[in-house]
Amino acid sequence: MKRMLLVCGVAILVASLVIGGCAKPTPAEPIKLLWATFTPPGDASTETMQAYADELTQRSDGRVEIELSLGGALAPAPELYGQLVAGACDMVFFMPNMTPGVFPYTEVVGLPCFLPKADVSTKALNTIMKKGYYDTEWDKVKLLYAFTGSGAIIYWRDKPITTIADFADKKIRVFSDTQASAMSALGAVPVFMPVGECYGALEKGTVDGMWGGYFACIPYKFYEVAKYCTEMLMFAGPLCSAMNLDSYNKLPKDIQAIIDEMSYPNETWAIDAAKRQDAAEAEGIKKFTEYGRIDQLAPGELSKMEQLLAPIWTDWIDYMEGKGLKPKEMLAEFYSTFEAAGVEKPFVGYTPSP
Repeated sequence: MKRMLLVCGVAILVASLVIGGCAKPTPAEPIKLLWATFTPPGDASTETMQAYADELTQRSDGRVEIELSLGGALAPAPELYGQLVAGACDMVFFMPNMTPGVFPYTEVVGLPCFLPKADVSTKALNTIMKKGYYDTEWDKVKLLYAFTGSGAIIYWRDKPITTIADFADKKIRVFSDTQASAMSALGAVPVFMPVGECYGALEKGTVDGMWGGYFACIPYKFYEVAKYCTEMLMFAGPLCSAMNLDSYNKLPKDIQAIIDEMSYPNETWAIDAAKRQDAAEAEGIKKFTEYGRIDQLAPGELSKMEQLLAPIWTDWIDYMEGKGLKPKEMLAEFYSTFEAAGVEKPFVGYTPSP
C-alpha cells in the first residue's frame, strides 16, 4: 500500500512538472505611454510622431505602446509643456515659443529670420543646439527631437497686402510675443489665437489675417476662408517633442537605451519631421493657388521692414544678456550656418558683426 502511494505521488509530481514546463508564461502588459499634441490627424508633424511611436514599439518587441492624444484634447498648445512637466502625460509635441522665457535660445527661429525650407532650417537649428547653447533649457525634460518648418506666411481674408502701409490697423492672428511686437511695429493689431480657432475667425472677419504655415493650409482648410496670402517666410515656431523625466526614468534600462538611440542628438526624427513638413508645404502651396493668390512684398518694402523690426533684435539681445547668456555669439554662428546653406540674407533687421 505504501509503495502504491509512493508510485502515485511520483507520477503526480512528474505530471505536474511536465504540465508546468509546457505552460507558457503570461506575457507582461505593455508599457503604455500617452503622447499629447495640438496637431490634428493628417498633419505632417502628427505623421512623424506616429512613425516614431511605431518604431519604438517595434524595437521594444511590443513592450511599449504609445497612444497619441491629438488636436489639443489633453490641453491647448500653450499649456502642453506645463502638462508634461506636471506628469499629466508622458510625452508632448509643443512649440517652445508659447512658453516665453523657458527656452530663450530655442526661440531664436521665432525672431525675424528668413527660413526658406524646413530641412535647411532644422539642420541649422540642430547645429547650434549641439554647440551647447541649449543644454540648460532642456534639463527638466528629455528632448526627443527638435525641428522647425519654413517661415510663416500671412493668410488674408479678402484683401491683398503687399506694402507696409497695407498693414495699418489690420487685425492679425499671431502665435508668439515676438510676432506681436513685429505686427505692432508695422501698424497692425496683433491677436493671440490658437490655430484651431483661426478658420472661424477668418470666416467671420474676427481677424483680417493670420500668421501660419503653408503646411497648415490643407489640414486646417485655410484655402476655404483666405483669398490671398503674403509670402513672408519669417517667424517660424520651433517644434519639439519631449518626454517627462519621471516617465523616462521608470522605463527598463534597455528601453531607455532605445529611446536614447532614437532621440536628440540623433537628428533622424528631426530631419524626418522637416522633410514631411516641406512636402506638406508644397502640397499646401498647390492647394492654395487653386483657390487664392500668393503675393510678395512690393520692391523696397523689405528695407522699410528692416528698419521697423531692428528694435526687436536689440530688445532680444538685451534681454538675453540680462540673463547672463551669449546671444550675439550664438546669432553669429546661427547666421553663418544659414549662409553656408545658401540663404542670402538670413535675418531681417539685424546683421551680426564679423
